Amino acid sequence: MAYALMIGIPPQYGVYTGCYGSLVYAIFGGSRHVSVGPITTNFLMIAKAVNQVLPKDATVDEKVNCLLFLTFMIGVLLTFMGFIKLGFIENAYSVPTITGYIKAAYLIIIVE
Repeated sequence: MAYALMIGIPPQYGVYTGCYGSLVYAIFGGSRHVSVGPITTNFLMIAKAVNQVLPKDATVDEKVNCLLFLTFMIGVLLTFMGFIKLGFIENAYSVPTITGYIKAAYLIIIVE
């Protein structure tokens, strides 16, 4: 719900995101051991994109439509990447790099 409030849309959209995203992964996902839900670092990038594209006085409907389109495009891109087997790229990142990225995201949340 906090993610939705950060963009300026009603908090129930945050609940929908958590529920429907997990449900879709339960149907189509590849592992029963993976924890799935809204991720802070992904949300920061999405929120920054929406806030840069839309004017400050955008209505809730405009923000929701922008989020729906962006989410759909991300899904299409990830599906395409899955079909051409680009998962091996994740192995190139070291653990300290990923840890630093996540900690930087937390600092951005604190500062903003």
